[in-house]
Amino acid sequence: MSGWVIVSVKGDQRFSFPDGFVLKAGQSVTVQSGSKAQNNPPSILLWTTSNIWNNEGDPAELYDNKGNLIAKAG
Repeated sequence: MSGWVIVSVKGDQRFSFPDGFVLKAGQSVTVQSGSKAQNNPPSILLWTTSNIWNNEGDPAELYDNKGNLIAKAG
């Protein structure tokens, strides 16, 4: 998923997946933010210890390494 990005639309905050990160079929990953966020790859990745999702109605978007919108939530 190198080059893939999650975007917090309202604040335009962006999380870029680390170079070389691979999400295999059947696996999942959690991207955390906030004061208690952890970094425990490959299952948990740290975005930031700041609060990203602290407002209502802030959609998330996932873009691939070519800039194509892959998924949207919220």
